Amino acid sequence: MNLPKVFQNNNIKTDNISQNVFYSEKDSKFISLDNIEPIKDKYIIEKKINDLFNSTNYVYKLNVILKTLNDEIKTTVIGRTQKYLITIDNKKIDISSILDIKEDN
Repeated sequence: MNLPKVFQNNNIKTDNISQNVFYSEKDSKFISLDNIEPIKDKYIIEKKINDLFNSTNYVYKLNVILKTLNDEIKTTVIGRTQKYLITIDNKKIDISSILDIKEDN
């Protein structure tokens, strides 16, 4: 039984291989420290929202005071999506625009 020949590429060049493979991080972009703080604040806001929804006071609605980039809103929140809080009057509030959230007594 004859076995098939193994394919071998005849166009193998060995000149300047080191120049073709060289990699440098010189061109990569570094994250500045200014970009880290909003991410940290984002996680704090997410934790506050999760704590409010997991509290015993939340059954189907929750009275909250939201401090956003533009103003302070006193509203009733009934649910959330990944990016928005949904209020009882069917408005969506972008979570990324929230600076602080607390329960209104």
